[in-house]
This record gives sequence, structure tokens and C-alpha cells, in this order.
Amino acid sequence: MSNLVKNLEITPVLILQATAYPQGRMQSVLLKGIDTKQQIIKLPTSILVDENGEINAIIGKKMSKNLKLKEGENILIRWRDKNGTFDATSSTKICLNN
Repeated sequence: MSNLVKNLEITPVLILQATAYPQGRMQSVLLKGIDTKQQIIKLPTSILVDENGEINAIIGKKMSKNLKLKEGENILIRWRDKNGTFDATSSTKICLNN
């Protein structure tokens, strides 16, 4: 499998269970991490790069409708790291994807 990654035939995706807090409500979500330079999956991952250290997110239209989010709104996301400790961040730029 590592040869497939090296040959740019596949790209790894990290998937974690997380909780989103849109407008003070709570919703279980899957948090997915992906290489911002990848070209395999048709996602605008280049918008995830931010020179100011902001954390950007791509959220599907169905999920954004369920969370009642609009493009550009903030959302708080919380997850557990590999040691079980909670970590959280506020994503400041949300891009809606089909």
C-alpha cells in the first residue's frame, strides 16, 4: 500500500469520531484529515491551507443543512486524541461541497 501512496495512486485519510457545536447545539460528526496537496480525491483541499494558522473545513451540503451552517460561518469541533484527551478548535472558514 505504501507504494500506491508513493506513486500517488491513493491518498491516506485520517478519520476520527468528533462532536460539532453549531450555534450551541451538539451533533456527532466524522472528522476527516487529508493531505492538502493531494490531487486524487475531487475536493478543493487547497482551501484548507491558511497562512494565518486558521483551521478551515470542507463540509458537505447535506451536513451543512443538518447543522444549519452557511459558508464562512464558524463552528466548534471537539475530538479525542490518541491518548483519549479531548482537543477542540474553532474552524473559521467553511467551504460547502456538493
